[in-house]
Amino acid sequence: MVSLFLLKAVLCSITLATNTISAFVTFCVCSRVNKNASSSREQSRLALANCFSIGLFLSVCFLGLYHSSSIKLRMVQDLLHTAHFLKSYPISEATLCFGLFILWLLEWTIRSIIERFPSSLSDDRSLSLSNTGSRLNEVDELGDFVLGDVLDDRINLLPTTQPAKLDVDPPNGPDRVERPDRRVYGGTPTKQLNSNFLRTVFLSSAMGIHSFLEALGYGLLDTAHQVYTMAFAMTLHQALCSGTLGLRLARVSTTSTHRKAVILLIFYLLLVPFGAFIGFAIHSTHPVPVVPYGVSPTSCANSTTPCLPVQILPPLGHSVARQVIMALLQNLAAATFLYVVFVEMLPAEVNAGMPCSYDRRIRLKQKTTASRGVLCCLSGMFGFLLIAGLHLIPHG
Repeated sequence: MVSLFLLKAVLCSITLATNTISAFVTFCVCSRVNKNASSSREQSRLALANCFSIGLFLSVCFLGLYHSSSIKLRMVQDLLHTAHFLKSYPISEATLCFGLFILWLLEWTIRSIIERFPSSLSDDRSLSLSNTGSRLNEVDELGDFVLGDVLDDRINLLPTTQPAKLDVDPPNGPDRVERPDRRVYGGTPTKQLNSNFLRTVFLSSAMGIHSFLEALGYGLLDTAHQVYTMAFAMTLHQALCSGTLGLRLARVSTTSTHRKAVILLIFYLLLVPFGAFIGFAIHSTHPVPVVPYGVSPTSCANSTTPCLPVQILPPLGHSVARQVIMALLQNLAAATFLYVVFVEMLPAEVNAGMPCSYDRRIRLKQKTTASRGVLCCLSGMFGFLLIAGLHLIPHG
């Protein structure tokens, strides 16, 4: 038991070190790019990384959290009586959608509370717009005025009316182009930055839940082979997630929220060893009986063939309540990933014209613009396939 504990501790320390390097290197590099007047090549790389993170988040959402939650809830439903009204009810799907509405309501409730305190985050002087980078006040290839991530809420992905004609000023006039058909629902750019950072706090919480549950399962493993394979997959997976979270925090943080972003990163990183320690403590004090798949404990005891120790029960054992709580937490985390991706991240890239090109200052043809969108889509698909490939590695 001591050797297994030391093995888990050493491999968990390696995972923690890898996550720390990945998170803070990405955060520092992206913060420097946003702070300084960077070239369009660097900005396009940031856009590619953001699209990559979209695919990664969707993969973690559906292949990790939602899949695991569905299995847990299905096991609980199998224990119910045949005539029970929840026997065949889509509980996992319903809780996922309900989680989206909870986050929607929670965000606007917090924003309404913030607006009542002008001396706090809603003060226009409390935040600086200097860290938004060259995506702020950009003019894209169609002459449209773009505020990048600042005015994400004004995007209409499903327009129902014809786009209004653009009032382009003379060459010697101001560079701004008015858009009478678009309204800014998020208020001032400062309030919109607060909203983006608030969504990133939700995202950090969801990723923290995911990391904690993954580390909890790591601490509950029984054999050294399971620990090795799980540690390898978890290190790769957590390094990608940590780097992506560092990128996201760097893109939405400002001068006044920089310290808060660092605190969020540290809190997220500490959840991995904390979850592993809790899992090992549960495994040491409440060992779970193991039997082969498809074999009952009685037949296993009466059989002359040695029974292999394959765990058939969930990591937390017999408690149905624990399984339901874990499933609900995983579904809430999955809903958070969906909410942040489709409310903030994807609309921001669509509004910016999918800037996955090397030079957005040059007026490009429509064909080249479409090619840039294809490049962003391929980057997101690569992020999805990378995590999907990691799920092929056996976790014990």
